[in-house]
Amino acid sequence: MNDTAGNEIMMTGPDLAPPDAELTAPAHWSEEYYRAALAHLNEGVLFVSPCGHMVPGNPEAVRILAVPPEKLSHVTRGGDWETLAENGARLELADRPGMRACFTGETVENQVVGVRRPGSDEVQWLSMNAAPVYQPEQQEPVGAVVTFVDITRERLHQESLQRMEARWQALFATSGDVVYDFDVTTRQLELAPAWMQMLGLGCMPDDHYRDWLQRIDPQVRGDVEAALRAHLQGETADYSVEYPLLHESGDWLHVFERGRVYLRDADGKPLRMHGVIIDLSRQVRAEEAQRRLEGIVSASSDAMAFIDANGRVGFASPALCHLLSLGGQGVRGRQLEDLLSAYANRRELMQGFEEALAGRNLRMQTWLTLPGGGVRCLESSFDPYRNTEGQIVGAVCVLRDMTDNARKTLLFEQAERAAQIGGWMLDIDADVLDLSQQARELLNIAADRQQVPLAEVMAQFDEATLKKARRLLEAFRQSHSVATHEIHFDAVLVTPHGVRRRLALSARTLQVVGQGHYVTGSVQDVTSLRRAERELMLSAQVFEHGSEAVFITDARHRILRVNPAFEAITGYAAGEVLGLTPDFRCVSSPGGTSISQRWELAEQTGRWQGEIVCRRRSGEHYYEWSALSVVRHANGSVLYFIGQFSDISAIKAAEARALRLACFDPLTGLPNRSLLFDRLQGVLNREPHSGAVLFCDLDRFK
Repeated sequence: MNDTAGNEIMMTGPDLAPPDAELTAPAHWSEEYYRAALAHLNEGVLFVSPCGHMVPGNPEAVRILAVPPEKLSHVTRGGDWETLAENGARLELADRPGMRACFTGETVENQVVGVRRPGSDEVQWLSMNAAPVYQPEQQEPVGAVVTFVDITRERLHQESLQRMEARWQALFATSGDVVYDFDVTTRQLELAPAWMQMLGLGCMPDDHYRDWLQRIDPQVRGDVEAALRAHLQGETADYSVEYPLLHESGDWLHVFERGRVYLRDADGKPLRMHGVIIDLSRQVRAEEAQRRLEGIVSASSDAMAFIDANGRVGFASPALCHLLSLGGQGVRGRQLEDLLSAYANRRELMQGFEEALAGRNLRMQTWLTLPGGGVRCLESSFDPYRNTEGQIVGAVCVLRDMTDNARKTLLFEQAERAAQIGGWMLDIDADVLDLSQQARELLNIAADRQQVPLAEVMAQFDEATLKKARRLLEAFRQSHSVATHEIHFDAVLVTPHGVRRRLALSARTLQVVGQGHYVTGSVQDVTSLRRAERELMLSAQVFEHGSEAVFITDARHRILRVNPAFEAITGYAAGEVLGLTPDFRCVSSPGGTSISQRWELAEQTGRWQGEIVCRRRSGEHYYEWSALSVVRHANGSVLYFIGQFSDISAIKAAEARALRLACFDPLTGLPNRSLLFDRLQGVLNREPHSGAVLFCDLDRFK
């Protein structure tokens, strides 16, 4: 076989020699053998001479390079072709596989070479091997044999995977959630470094799977493993569980975990699974505190309302609507002055509201003639309501009907569960958002659209959010430093149905060298959480400023907390009664129910109320009207008892005085005719058939 210069090229070596059985065949048989072998190779073959001439050795070489044989020499010698090293740098002639084999006599294996054709930006990547070729009895190579395969598709796929991995790592870096990958076959679990921050660890554990499993509450560990097993067996589309997880400090975190198998073998057997673990502890604590305070408000007989600084009613309890005959509909958002327009002395109530806006607390009693009839004596209080910055943003109004002791329960809507957190990454140069699955759900984006134009998402937010977002985007575009800085703010999203949802957004700049300028962050639906925070602050105001004494006990009747009214009525400071049972103050129960039975009745029916004789810290006995109610866990077990009471000693004393005035002469203190008739009627009831009456007449008695 000759090269383009006419020199004969002889191929030697064990890889190119025919089998021993063919060595005795004629020369043209050997040449046909080599031609047939080369024609059926799946690799391209080239013969290269030291001067750079190149001859295709088989059809596969022409097919891969897609160039006529007479032009192949340009690829090696330069010409209009550009040859690149694996790192993208220009590859010199002497460093190319065929020329290296010719010049050094060395064998070159698996060298990656890129070829860019004239007028094209695309690069074809080849994996090449080269071996020198010698003439008999010559020390210097007369050429080289080069074999190669096209690896362009594999290389582009690998680069795509690397870019995707970098994006997702950046995407979850700011969310604080723990992303993991689980090898089902080997039971090897790879947890993200956020595992250390979530659990307060100094370093990552050696065995991630064992550390995760041992930190699950033993009471629910079996349930978690059963849920995982069911998903791996294909019984569920997703794996999602909530469970307590042990923090390094000894505290328990409440976490939510969601995962899915993403790789199976040909038989459907699961191979790999990925997922995320989210810490919900803060949300769960807020919900528990809200349930506790809602229980306090529900147990109170006072009627309450929150009025903002513009005089609009933010909320009004059902008890207040009933007390003032306002009706249950259309109260929220109306002006307080309009709601009170039917009352002749509404000016007194409006004055209380104005005093609260000025930062002063006001207590007063007012007689109101209700539209439904009757006159009621109302004890009213107005207290300023401040936000977290200390600014007065409204007033809390509490009304109590002092005419009778009817108790009305107050209801608050329970906050919805906190939405899951989604991650996002914004390509500032292209204005394209890369969204995680949860982020797509929160932003009303179809599940199959991972990348979305920024303008499409921003069109859903209100004007105030858009202004803030535009300022931040401009700041991000002007900031090209490698250092990062974080920003957190609330945004308002308006759904196609006109529903306004509040989202908590966090963002930080991230300069990815060689891949552009990005902003990464997270999004969470905090509509229910913000509402719960406002209601918690309102409930705390009610607890602190209510005129009734309130106490909270655990399921074993031990006092956990009391309000200032409790201290004022009983004379006991809060620190003196914590851990004690409220029964230590009780003397007797005139209503026939024992002191201990009232707890049982409250637990059975949900509520108990009645009169009790109690003892103050000074030793003085007094009457109180007491009520007990129960706060239960979702499974029905008792979490807390909420108790409230008021001092009715004055009412009982007034009743006794009225009875004495009715039955005894005020001047002498002797029983009068009314008492005589009462006693006589009692005797007749016992002895209806016989009896005697002694009548004594006192002369000149007046």
